[in-house]
Amino acid sequence: MKKEILFGLTLALFLGFVFVSADSITGSSGLAVVLTNQMPYPVEPGNNFDIQIEIQNNGYADANERIIEIIDDEPFKLLPGENRTKFFNKIGAKESVKTSYKLFVNESVLTGDYNLKFRIYPSGQEDVYIEDSVSIRVNGIPDLVVMSIHTEPQDMAPGSMVNVGINFENVGTGTARNVKAMINSSSSYIMPVLSGGLVYIGDVEPGVTAHTELNMSIDSNAEYQTYSATLTLSYKDENNTAMERIVDIGIPVTGTINLEIIDIETDFDSNKLKIKVANKGSTDAKSVEATLVISGSVVGIDYISQLKASKYTTFDFPLLTQGSGYLKMDYIGPTLKNEQSQEEVFLNYPDPRITNMITSLITLIVVLIIIRHLWKRYKKGKKPKHA
Repeated sequence: MKKEILFGLTLALFLGFVFVSADSITGSSGLAVVLTNQMPYPVEPGNNFDIQIEIQNNGYADANERIIEIIDDEPFKLLPGENRTKFFNKIGAKESVKTSYKLFVNESVLTGDYNLKFRIYPSGQEDVYIEDSVSIRVNGIPDLVVMSIHTEPQDMAPGSMVNVGINFENVGTGTARNVKAMINSSSSYIMPVLSGGLVYIGDVEPGVTAHTELNMSIDSNAEYQTYSATLTLSYKDENNTAMERIVDIGIPVTGTINLEIIDIETDFDSNKLKIKVANKGSTDAKSVEATLVISGSVVGIDYISQLKASKYTTFDFPLLTQGSGYLKMDYIGPTLKNEQSQEEVFLNYPDPRITNMITSLITLIVVLIIIRHLWKRYKKGKKPKHA
């Protein structure tokens, strides 16, 4: 009888140990962590996000007094105020419980899927745990920003070719893929040169500055004004979603002004010094004021309202035949700004009046000598002859 009782107690203890082991092992090993929601999805590097997980008991025994601990290794960090461990009194067999967390993802992380780990263990038995993880989708968003635009040449004249240089940077957190730059204008006077209006750049990583150039043609009939154009940077993010950055730019058609002295004449009849000046540039000079300075003194000032491109005019000054200095020309350029140019002047012109006077004097002297000589011969021929 005693042996039967002892056998019964031994069997009961064994079965109790089996049931405890089943609760410790089967109840824990049957637990799994499943991500049920991520907001936002995907999360952008450097941002906060929320997750909801479900702890599923796939075993055949209840899991009692379980603790779930979140392991927020890089690139994730649990936000302040969030509990790292959470206690569940009971997770029934074939049942589940839910909980949520608020986290932050490192701003320097690359796009990809990252595991967020969890540990589940019985209360008071931190060393007896199972580990599971959920996948968090991190996706950087590219953001292209135009830093500067420059044109070459700076003075764009009608009929010329223009090179438009663009510097831009990806200030976003994801790679901008298949970047293309395109420029166009609503004006028929500004046209892309063949394929020069569309340039393929490729991928631009976050934090990288890129440069590209586009070519435009300015019609020879274009007016002197600023024409509007549109620069479009089109690209795709890492989810293959099309994106674009549109920037309005101005293309100022101004041309150049090049004033040069082409001739200097003296008019002794009108007592004037005439200086011919040509505009060898591609645009008109307005309100041209010419000041002649010789030997440090202002000789005179002349004015013309407009000197058109490829035309010339004559400025009149008081007559001066000798000396050196310069002709200063102030005018209004195509951008309505006051501009100035200066040309050297060298004067060395003999006065024909003095030359004529000397010539006349010499002629008179010669004539007088001839008359005197003839007179002497005449007087000599009239003397009486002696016998």
